[in-house]
Amino acid sequence: MTRALAPAVSGLVFGALVCTGCGVSDSVLRDEQARSRKFREAWESAAQENKALKDKLAAQEARRCSPDVPRDEKRADASK
Repeated sequence: MTRALAPAVSGLVFGALVCTGCGVSDSVLRDEQARSRKFREAWESAAQENKALKDKLAAQEARRCSPDVPRDEKRADASK
């Protein structure tokens, strides 16, 4: 570990020990876990939507670029 990071890490460890020693209530911890779960689920659903849109775009590009599609149909697709 570099010397610049050592004080920061030791401060985090000390802070964690102090917080556990202060007796943070279980309800506060459960609330924090619920919030983090909510944000994680939102992030995961956004990632799934992003992947679906990328797949859809790739399929559309493949269809437009394929040699089987006549030129007139390509122009008609572009006007939509």
